[in-house]
Amino acid sequence: MIHAALHWPEVEDASLWPLAVSHAMQLYNHTPNSSSGIATIEVFTHTTSDCQFLRNCHPWGCPAYVLQPRFVV
Repeated sequence: MIHAALHWPEVEDASLWPLAVSHAMQLYNHTPNSSSGIATIEVFTHTTSDCQFLRNCHPWGCPAYVLQPRFVV
């Protein structure tokens, strides 16, 4: 949020903080521990992870564009 506020101050919105904290929590829960190699989510769910969640993550606050096709009437 701070990075986005510095680079794009015109679109900075304080109501997005809960989403940023949620994103950080998900990253923390899916990142394997450096000593054990096991992620918190794996301990909680009693499963193993292939880290696909981390491979699909995008940086929080990065600009995104929605491409909508033009409809010709």
